[in-house]
Amino acid sequence: MRQSTCLRRLLVAGIALLWIFALSPAVRAEEKTIIFAFDPAYPPYTFMDGAQPSGFALDVLIDALAGSSFRIVSVPAQWESVQRMVALGVADMTAGMARTPEREAVYAFSRLPFAAFRVVLLAASDIADDPHGPSGLHDLQGKAVATQRGSLYESILRERGHTPIELYETEALALAAMLRGEADAFCGTDSTAWLNLAPQERERVRQIGGPLHQGALYFALAPGRAELLHALDQGMERAMSDGAYVRIFTQWFGSPPGEDLARLLPGAGH
Repeated sequence: MRQSTCLRRLLVAGIALLWIFALSPAVRAEEKTIIFAFDPAYPPYTFMDGAQPSGFALDVLIDALAGSSFRIVSVPAQWESVQRMVALGVADMTAGMARTPEREAVYAFSRLPFAAFRVVLLAASDIADDPHGPSGLHDLQGKAVATQRGSLYESILRERGHTPIELYETEALALAAMLRGEADAFCGTDSTAWLNLAPQERERVRQIGGPLHQGALYFALAPGRAELLHALDQGMERAMSDGAYVRIFTQWFGSPPGEDLARLLPGAGH
C-alpha cells in the first residue's frame, strides 16, 4: 500500500512537471507566464470542473492580475506536491495557504488574504449525537482522526499531541475514510468538507465541538517573485475598493462576505 501511494504521488508530480516544462523558457519570459499550482480537491477555492481549473481563488487571482503583463497557466497537483513546487520555484505561486512562521520562512505571501476558513472536527452522526460521545479533540485521544497529508490540519493535530492520525492525499479521501468507518473523526476545512459530501451523506455527519482553528487563506509565492507579488497586491487592493471582490464572492457563496472576512479585508464587507 505504501509503495503504491508513493508511486501515485510521484506520477501526479511528474504530470504536473510535464505541464510546466511544456512551456519553453522563451515563451514564459516573453509573455510573463506564471505557473499557478493548485490543489484540485479543495472546493470551492480550487478544483477541477471537468477538465477546466476552477474555483473562487482562481477567479480572484484572474481579476487581480487583469490588465497586468502576467498570464496564468494553472497546473493541478496534490497539495504536498504543490507546496514543494512553489518552495523550489518550479511553480510561481499557489492559493489556499494559511500563514505560519515556518511557511513565512519559505514563501512570500500576498498582503491581503482572499478568504477566511475554519478547521473543524466531523464525525458520523451516531457518534457525534451520542450524549456520552466526544465534545472535542480531547475526547478523541486514542481514536483515529483522518486528515490531509502535509496540511495545516495535520500540524494542528500533531501540535495538540493527538494520536493516532490517519493521513490521506486529499481532504475528500480523508472524509470518505471517516464515512467508511476507517477513522473515528475527520479534521479539515468546514466549507470544503460540506461541499465534498453528497446531500445524503450530510445527514450522516455532525461537527464535534467548536472550531479547532480560525484563520485566513492567502496566495503564496515562490521566493524572488517581487514583480508578481507587487502586481498581485495592487490588484487585490483594487478589487477590494472597486467592488470586484464582493461581486466574485457573492457569485460563489450566494451573499457578500460576512463579518469574519470583512474584519480581515478592508472594503470587502457589505
